[in-house]
Amino acid sequence: MHLSGAFYNLFIRYVMHQNKVKGVPAQTALTLSLCFLNIFRIVFISHICKNAADEVIYLTSIIVSTIINFIIKLSFIGREIKP
Repeated sequence: MHLSGAFYNLFIRYVMHQNKVKGVPAQTALTLSLCFLNIFRIVFISHICKNAADEVIYLTSIIVSTIINFIIKLSFIGREIKP
């Protein structure tokens, strides 16, 4: 999706607005550099999202275990434990 967005941006900048880059090597270098930049952004953002998802899962497990322990303790309040 990001790569298609990059190509759309290239299309808008250099085809629709008629921005000129002289020579095929310069055009190729520009296209490749923008593509590599977007690939880097995709990898970087996916890494950040993976770390955030792992942290959310960890925090959710802590919250759920705390709630379960609280409910268990509430169920024993007022009851005598007979040997």
